[in-house]
Amino acid sequence: YNAMQTPLHPLKITCRAVEAIDAITTLCSSFEKAKIACPNAPYAPYTVTLLTALGGSIFRYLDKKQQGHDDIKPEWSKPTGTIERAIAIISMYSLLRKFQGQRFARGFVVLTFVFLNLYNEIRESQGLSISKPFVQIIRFVQHNIKTLL
Repeated sequence: YNAMQTPLHPLKITCRAVEAIDAITTLCSSFEKAKIACPNAPYAPYTVTLLTALGGSIFRYLDKKQQGHDDIKPEWSKPTGTIERAIAIISMYSLLRKFQGQRFARGFVVLTFVFLNLYNEIRESQGLSISKPFVQIIRFVQHNIKTLL
């Protein structure tokens, strides 16, 4: 526990890197699985990947609604960055996959987001936060959305 609370501890950095690798490869695999399962549905990979990224919050929301809680707000309505990161990952992966192939796209996206997570860890240890790289990726995608589709 103390190692995970210590800024820039090697175990904490390793865990952040492995967690990022796991999350990104899961999203890339969801994209590929939907592409195979629904070859005639062009938006299925994007939808499935976004639902994968938001999966836990969707189930928590549905569970609370089923229990009769009417005053709850879904977690995805609060700007936590999950949706922005998922859209950035999906967009980057689909664009690279289209032009460079699946293997290159997966490797590039994984390395990029591992780097961003480790950069974020270093910035947080200095008392700073990072959202600009994700925001820059989102803006790039917004300006180039027609070439993505």
